[in-house]
Amino acid sequence: MQKEGTTIVMATHDIEFAAKYVDQCMMLFDGKVIMNDAPKEFFSGNFFYTTSINRFIRRELPFALTWEDVYEACPNDMLHL
Repeated sequence: MQKEGTTIVMATHDIEFAAKYVDQCMMLFDGKVIMNDAPKEFFSGNFFYTTSINRFIRRELPFALTWEDVYEACPNDMLHL
């Protein structure tokens, strides 16, 4: 649907899913939008609302939100088999 230009709006607390699949993230508080950004900026700039891998590796790879991001960022001789 997205490839056909259909906008999909969803509400989720599944941060890992959102980091991997969405194009835009918003955070609502008290009925107001308090954050609105692309996933990389939204989750990497947030201490509490981010992925578990980002919390773990953010000092070395601040924009890595998924295991795929880590895999792609590592040197070929380190992870790529």
